[in-house]
Amino acid sequence: MNCEQCGSEIPKGESYFKHQGSERCFCSIDRLTDWMIYDHLLTIETCGEDDDE
Repeated sequence: MNCEQCGSEIPKGESYFKHQGSERCFCSIDRLTDWMIYDHLLTIETCGEDDDE
């Protein structure tokens, strides 16, 4: 099985992450979240100090 984001092979018996809706597999949580962001399935908003100063 190969990672949908980077294409690297996920060895049998190794941990992987699967997106339930599409059944796609990823080698790391970072690859899964990258794919979700790029496909507009996930939006990340950050908040910090106000820039009004």
